[in-house]
This record gives sequence, C-alpha cells and structure tokens, in this order.
Amino acid sequence: MRNRAKCKLCKSVIESLEDNAQELIACACGEIAIMGGSSHYYVEVKDKFENMLRIDDNEQEVSVKVKQSESQDTKEEAMEIKPTRDQLLEMLLEQLRVSENLPPHVRSSFVTYLDLEAALWLVYAIFKQG
Repeated sequence: MRNRAKCKLCKSVIESLEDNAQELIACACGEIAIMGGSSHYYVEVKDKFENMLRIDDNEQEVSVKVKQSESQDTKEEAMEIKPTRDQLLEMLLEQLRVSENLPPHVRSSFVTYLDLEAALWLVYAIFKQG
C-alpha cells in the first residue's frame, strides 16, 4: 500500500516513497507530514488530525480516526485506519497481481519474514472484519 496523505487546508497530496528514510515529507502549508514509505505509516500534524486525509491505492480519500493511547509516562497519539473488508480484499488481490507480474528470477527468490508478516497481517485483518 502506498503511503500518501492529503492536507485539507492547502489541498497538497504528499507521498513517502523511501522505506528506510527518516525524513518527513510535509504538505505545502506544513500542517501534515508523513514518512515510512510502504513499510510503515508515520504521521505528524501541526494542529489537528482532522486536517488530514489518507489517500489509498485507488485514489480514494479516507478519513482517519485518532485514538489516544496511554504510555507509561505520557499520552501518545496513535492513528487507526479502518479499511472496509472489500478494501482489504482488494489490497490482498493487488499484492497477488504484483507478485504474479514479477520477473521469474524474482518470483523464485526467497521471501523475507517482513514480507510474510505483512501478508499475514493483511489476511488477519480480513478475517477479523468477518
């Protein structure tokens, strides 16, 4: 899944492409910023999470829910994205299509545990949606 977001204030669409990059990609007005590429989704906001939309792989704007989680010393903000079951199934189908279109030498190479873990989390999310 691509790592993209849209700022509701300046209408900028931003995308983080590098999985290992530690640099935040910010919108034009500086309200929202993301990083993490396709490996994880890290978000910062200047004022309100309500000023941000997630952009999925089908170019659909998805509003985000922010949940407060209690850490030992401080409260941290955690973003929770809840795709529908159909969106999760489409994500799984897209992963299969990408895999099928890889060159033969890549398809016969080993899969990392991170690849396996990502696939298992997606299957888990689909079954959990029930």
